[in-house]
Amino acid sequence: TNKKFIFLSIPFLAVVFSFFIILNLYFYKVPFRTLWINNSFIKKDNYAKSIKENKIVFTSGSNTLYGMETNIIEKELNIPTVNMAIHAGLKTEYILHRAKNILISGDIVILPMEYQNFTWDGKVEETYRDYVLTHDKEYFKNMPLKEQFGFIFSITPYGLIKSMIEQKRTLKDAEIGKGYTVLTLNKNGDETYKEGTKIGFKTIPFELPNPYNIETYGLLKIKEFSKWCEDNNIKLFVTFPNTVNLKAYYEEPYTNYFNFLLEYFEKNNIKVIGKPTDSLYPIEYFYDTNYHMNSYGAKVRTFSFLEKLKQQINEYDLNKSILD
Repeated sequence: TNKKFIFLSIPFLAVVFSFFIILNLYFYKVPFRTLWINNSFIKKDNYAKSIKENKIVFTSGSNTLYGMETNIIEKELNIPTVNMAIHAGLKTEYILHRAKNILISGDIVILPMEYQNFTWDGKVEETYRDYVLTHDKEYFKNMPLKEQFGFIFSITPYGLIKSMIEQKRTLKDAEIGKGYTVLTLNKNGDETYKEGTKIGFKTIPFELPNPYNIETYGLLKIKEFSKWCEDNNIKLFVTFPNTVNLKAYYEEPYTNYFNFLLEYFEKNNIKVIGKPTDSLYPIEYFYDTNYHMNSYGAKVRTFSFLEKLKQQINEYDLNKSILD
């Protein structure tokens, strides 16, 4: 009897397994939750692709969306500059994939990645999964099978039902001041709605990998991207994210980790602009999270970074075609 039960259970479980995969793959979409991200990609992509000469591209998550005024950099250097950054939850791999779509030979690309994307271990993150399954099935189809299964099996039955309900909602941008929206981005892709400082957001140090001195999946993806840039005549720089200045960042183990990052990039011939502590600012310079700068902070950050960028351009004599 037990053998018969086991014999019948195997095909039944296989059917349930297949049914679950099909349901999640074909019916899981969250268009309302991902609307502002997709609209932002459309706006940023369109500006980047409208530029016929070489350009500077910044990309990461929202620390750069809020913290880098690329319109100022464009004006000061007289080089078209695009802020491709949107959301750190899209994760290192997908952020770099989208950058490849708009970069051409002779461009400069700058990565002020959030520390969570340097330390990313490759696990499925909700925003990454939700965006890809809703808007970029082609990317999903080209993922390794193991990663595809990771996406599919991270969706709960409750999450699937919620997604089906969400698909019945009317799609429209959030009102300004009531949620993230493409309506507050300028031409270059910078966030403009960020006056003052909201109180109450967390200012704890980011979580370090254990051990701290390992090549995480996030770092591996940056190393692979560096090789792609080299092969395609694109100049890559890594820099560090603007975040709240905390005492812990000047003490071990954070000083050890920062030194590890600098050594890692040097070992892999990846050019770095500045040091991690260059991008630490007082909380009064931030808007509503430890990565989102307000208008004043973003201007301070941008002009400070701009001076370092000018030095790099002069030192490495970058892209004469850009600067002529």
